[in-house]
Amino acid sequence: MRNGLKGAILAIAGAGALALAGPAAAPAAAAEVASHVTFPGPAPLTTPGVFSLRTFKVKKGAFEETLRLSQQYIWPFYEKLGARNVAYWLEVPAPGQDVSDRDYDVVHMITHYESVAHWQMTRTPWAAGEDDESFVRMANAMTRRYELTLSETHVLATGYLAGSAPSELPASSDFPLTDLGTYVKVCSQVANKAFPDWKAGGADTYCQCALERMGKDPAGWSRAYHIAWMRSGAFAKPDITSQTMADNHAACAPK
Repeated sequence: MRNGLKGAILAIAGAGALALAGPAAAPAAAAEVASHVTFPGPAPLTTPGVFSLRTFKVKKGAFEETLRLSQQYIWPFYEKLGARNVAYWLEVPAPGQDVSDRDYDVVHMITHYESVAHWQMTRTPWAAGEDDESFVRMANAMTRRYELTLSETHVLATGYLAGSAPSELPASSDFPLTDLGTYVKVCSQVANKAFPDWKAGGADTYCQCALERMGKDPAGWSRAYHIAWMRSGAFAKPDITSQTMADNHAACAPK
């Protein structure tokens, strides 16, 4: 029984991975990846380590079952060996992309390890003294997940792990894109800080002048760029990319 389980795990979790297959086949250009679920694990990340990036083609509609097997049986066992599962994503079609003819779903899994050596150790989990009941449950679940998997690619990667959550930039923010009144308000605040020697009201006059010279384009890219330009102090070191702003500044600055 034990040897049979070892053989199954070697075939499922070891052989392809130990070969360190080349870069995973990139999803179709129009595809998006939806963060369906994350599994944070028992402890915060403290080192960059290495990340295992696996891409599975699974049988159509099998995502939820493979997720259940992973959450309940597979990941808890590997967490005992120090691995941390970061994400398990189901690829969804982008607007306008038709994938109705596919007879499979695409799943992406990311797992965090302390090092390459740590990852290699988890390829033979019984060697770490974890040949117990949880190992048997994991082995059975892995076998079932393998039956639902049509193909798999795998790479190891390292680098920066972002800790910030996604955030959509509001239209009326520090970089206004549509609201002319907000632009003048923020522009005046920035100008007052950038040019503290201007007389009272000088910043408001300056921003109104700049607004007229830039034009009231619907997207407001020039207004957003103007605020970023002032904040960066580019008025003191104009270059070709900010020459229009430098010209506007020269024309609008209080004399």
